[in-house]
Amino acid sequence: MTFQLWDLILIPVIMGVVGLLRLFGLSAHWAPIAAVVLGLITGFLYLAPGDALAAIVLGALYGVSAIGLHSGIKNTWQAIRQGFR
Repeated sequence: MTFQLWDLILIPVIMGVVGLLRLFGLSAHWAPIAAVVLGLITGFLYLAPGDALAAIVLGALYGVSAIGLHSGIKNTWQAIRQGFR
C-alpha cells in the first residue's frame, strides 16, 4: 500500500456523493453515517484492497474527514453570511 497525494481527492468526492444522496432524500441525520460507509467502501475497493485493517482505518478516516470538511465549510459560510459577528 502506497499513499499518494491524489488519494486525498476522495474526501471531497465522498462529500459530494453524500450531498447527492441528500438531494435524493437522505436525512441530514444519516449523512455522517453515509459518509463513513462510503469511506469504508472506498477503503476496501481502492485504498487498501488487500489489507482489511488498513482499509477500515483509512476508509473511516476518509469518511470522518469528509464530515469535518463539510462542517468546516458550513460554519465558515455561516460566519461570512452573518458578517463575522
